[in-house]
Parts: sequence; structure tokens; C-alpha cells
Amino acid sequence: QPSALWVAPLAQPQRAVRITDGAGDPHADSLGVSWTADGRLLYGSVASGNVDVWLMNADGSGRRQLTPDPAPDYKPSPAPDGRVVFASWRGGRSRIWDLDLESGEQHPLTRGRVDTYPQVSRDGRFLVYVSVGTDGRPLLWRANRDGGGAEPLDPRAASLPALLPLLPVLRLREREQRVEGMHHSWRNAEMRRRRLERGQQLAGH
Repeated sequence: QPSALWVAPLAQPQRAVRITDGAGDPHADSLGVSWTADGRLLYGSVASGNVDVWLMNADGSGRRQLTPDPAPDYKPSPAPDGRVVFASWRGGRSRIWDLDLESGEQHPLTRGRVDTYPQVSRDGRFLVYVSVGTDGRPLLWRANRDGGGAEPLDPRAASLPALLPLLPVLRLREREQRVEGMHHSWRNAEMRRRRLERGQQLAGH
């Protein structure tokens, strides 16, 4: 049975609103869906009769097919620079591609045997994805944003990467620095207090 996309406030999931009719989307969960920075939805769909990447507004309006290539295109993920990365079987192998939302220009980023589940780091410097080697094991890989310098992150099999947003990490580090600064201030004050006490004791003798 075809699935549909719904949108709901996080605090009130009972107010979910259906924004697609479900026609042509029997595998929406496996083809990928994600939010862009400006509040639009990127998703994979077979609404055109082929597996492609689509874009629409949060209310389901303004649907636009982004990848008209006959090969399957899926798992879209927005990048901080306003572009989109996705997996594609063009050329007979699943590789990570890059797409410009404005011009529609597209080009491959990776050259692995089977590369999928792409994400771009929040600072825009790195591409993280899953690559399946000749032994059939999926491994997490990292490359530069342009696909260069690709290397495995860990020798253990893994899949479905999820990147931590950069801002909370920075806030956590700032908080740790503030706590460390408070500790140093307390320690310095304690040392001054002890020196003062020792001075008063010597003066009393």
C-alpha cells in the first residue's frame, strides 16, 4: 500500500496533516525524506514512474522533480551551502551525487562500489556516507565536501549515519569553558583566603 508524508508540530503530534496523497510512494521511508534550511521537504518518490528526488513546500504545495535521470536517485540530504547530496545508480553503481537547487547542475562526488546514505557536516567541510566494499560489509566513510580525500571512519560495519548539529556542540563547549573558568576563579579565591588566614595567624603570634 502506498505511503504518504505527514507533517505535525513536535509537541502536538495529534495535529498531523497529510501533505501527499501517497500515489507512487510505496517506499517513501526507504527513499529518504529531510528538511531543508528554509523549511522545504526533500524526498525520494516514484511518483513519476521512476525513483527520483523531489522537493516541495511544507504544506505539500510546489512539488518539483529534481532528478529526471532514468537511473534510481534517492536518499536526498540538504547541505549547509544550499545544495543537495543524494545517492544515484547512474552508471550501474550507487554513488553520491551533488545537485544545485537553483541551476539543476549535478555531478558525482564518490567512486565507491556502493555508496549511499549521504550527509554533509553542519560546517559544510565534510561528506559522511556509507560505502559497501567487495566483502559486502557497509562501512562509514568520510570525504571532503568535493568528494576528495575519502577514507573509512571505522573498520566495524555500520550504517544509517546521523550527524550531531554543530550549534549544540559549540554551546556545550562554551558551557564547559565557563564551568572551568568558574572553577579556576574559586580555586584562586580559596588560595587567597588561606594565605590571608596564615598571615593573620602569624600576626597573632
